[in-house]
Amino acid sequence: MSRAVTGALALAGFAFVGGCSKPQEPAPTVSWYLEHPDAMKAKVAWCGDDAARQKSDECQNAMAANGRKAMGTMKDLPPIDWNAPEPKKP
Repeated sequence: MSRAVTGALALAGFAFVGGCSKPQEPAPTVSWYLEHPDAMKAKVAWCGDDAARQKSDECQNAMAANGRKAMGTMKDLPPIDWNAPEPKKP
C-alpha cells in the first residue's frame, strides 16, 4: 500500500475511534452545588488536593458555589457604622 492510503486509513481509524467515545456529561452547575452542599464540600476538597483538577468545569463550578455560599454569610452582617465612637481602652 502506498503511504497516502496507509495515512488515510490511519486517520479514518482515529476519527472512528474518536467518534465512538462516550459523550461527556456536563458538569453540575453552580446552582446545583448550592442545592447540594455535601456534594459541594466534597468536590471542593477533592479539587483542592490537585492544582490540575482545579481547571475542570466541575471544580470551577463547585468552587464558585462555595464562594457564593461564603458571601451569603457576609451579607447577614450588620452595616458598618463609620461614625461610631472608638471603643474605650481598658
